[in-house]
Amino acid sequence: HRASAPAPAAVAAVAAVAAEALARRRGPSARRTGPPSPEPAPPPTTDPAKRLLGFGPLRRAIQAGLEEAAEGVRACRLPDAAITLTLETLEGRVRVAAVAVRPATGAATAEATGVTPAPLDENGVRCVTSALEGRTFDAQIARPGRRWEMPWTPGAPP
Repeated sequence: HRASAPAPAAVAAVAAVAAEALARRRGPSARRTGPPSPEPAPPPTTDPAKRLLGFGPLRRAIQAGLEEAAEGVRACRLPDAAITLTLETLEGRVRVAAVAVRPATGAATAEATGVTPAPLDENGVRCVTSALEGRTFDAQIARPGRRWEMPWTPGAPP
């Protein structure tokens, strides 16, 4: 003997009764009135390459400015360093607002491998910071007020 599927009207009635019971259990504040809330905006991407894709001319200006700075940074001789730049837009320009230099092997890698990264040479860190911090790049499209961080490796595109 084969069971038949319930009629759509019966399913809708059961769903309505269940929804009403749930609303009563939660109290009057749980009852919805009006249209449903809009979907929340997706979180901003943390991938710097994806963030800069939409910037077009701004991205090219940053890339050109960082290419100019790369030789000076490579001269600092910090091959095992991870560099994070904080960039900010000014009117018609982009400025390197801050530079963070840390060992390329992060805490998670050190914990997983049991190898503690060697401390970076302080003179090398100062060299990298002074070569980049405060540097500005012409970018006619730039408007004041944007600020973001991005990892950077000298010689690699941003």
